[in-house]
Amino acid sequence: LGLLGFGQIGRRVALIAKDRVVEIFMQLNRLHECTSFLLDALDGDRAEEGYLQTKLLELNLLGGAPQVAEAILASDSLHHFDKPAIARLCEQKGLVNRALEFYEELEDIKRCLQRAQGIPEAFWLSWFGTLTPDTALECVGVLLQNRANEAVVVKIATQFSEQLGPVNLANLFEKAKAQNGLYYYLGAIVNTSEVPEVH
Repeated sequence: LGLLGFGQIGRRVALIAKDRVVEIFMQLNRLHECTSFLLDALDGDRAEEGYLQTKLLELNLLGGAPQVAEAILASDSLHHFDKPAIARLCEQKGLVNRALEFYEELEDIKRCLQRAQGIPEAFWLSWFGTLTPDTALECVGVLLQNRANEAVVVKIATQFSEQLGPVNLANLFEKAKAQNGLYYYLGAIVNTSEVPEVH
């Protein structure tokens, strides 16, 4: 294998079992080379290779290279990996936004939200758009438990006010005793809202 470039290895995968090549690289503690091989070998994003996609992400998350796993995930080139397993590893390694993208169970999501600080506003506005209204309201409630999240929750509430209901959102701000957040949220929607309670 040492005589072949990684591109050549990837093209010869029909001759060699991919998982056996991965095993050899990992026996030699060659994470970088293994990652390069798998990225080349998995460029077709085939469903039957989902276990190898999972392996690629696991190796980097567990092998001390979470930034590499993050870059792979950001490239959006793999779609058949074990999402709950990778979500758990992302959460453990502090990649909370990635964990939130892959978790489907509400309890997992709520646990992650308790550690969600410093995540860019753009992520929140995109991610909340993927949730059902009931789940989104639960998540807003969890975020409001941490005062540091108040400003971003105002942005979320303003953007999704119609879908989630201004009365529901106002109740969550009140329950969290987030009076400043409630004031800014109502101020952002009052000119366009026809809901009497808002006024």
